[in-house]
Amino acid sequence: MRCVAYVDGACEPVNPGGVGGYGFVIYAEGRAVAEGLGVACCCAALCTNNVAEYKAVIAALQRAAELGCRSVKIRSDSQLVVYQLTGVYRVHAPHLAELLEEVKKAASQFAEFSAEWVPRERNKRADRLSKLAICRHIRDDEEARRLFGDALATDRQIAYLKALGVEPGDCLLKREASELISKAQRRRRQTLG
Repeated sequence: MRCVAYVDGACEPVNPGGVGGYGFVIYAEGRAVAEGLGVACCCAALCTNNVAEYKAVIAALQRAAELGCRSVKIRSDSQLVVYQLTGVYRVHAPHLAELLEEVKKAASQFAEFSAEWVPRERNKRADRLSKLAICRHIRDDEEARRLFGDALATDRQIAYLKALGVEPGDCLLKREASELISKAQRRRRQTLG
């Protein structure tokens, strides 16, 4: 089975040093067959979006192996990680070099492995999963909540989104809520305008 895995990693509300979350969606024969999310790191100087992106690749490869994929193409909106995976860029940071070795080991179980860069607009589902992992961790982990709790969407933002007819889901970061509010307001103006 040929599989395509869209992956994303993010570090919020600060990069480096925030919560590194990742998400992935695996497609086979044109349909989504699996998705996942998780926390790569938290509250440390080496916790970055690049670490989270590598962890997304590793988690997606592990899940692809469980699904029986023989060929895996990774699609990511991180040029750095894609170019490091494909050998275009060298890896200078030791902690990323270790993660690259983990990817190589996980990729070796497939008959074919490749990686390609895609624009952020084509990676929205994995991006949303990475943000959801971050949000849930801040909400549910005592240390992360103490450090970054003010990054969660406010009750006022959630109420306003609902008033605009937008279902906010189970967890939102403040910045995401602001973006959704702006989009909903634009749509409302266009409809009324």
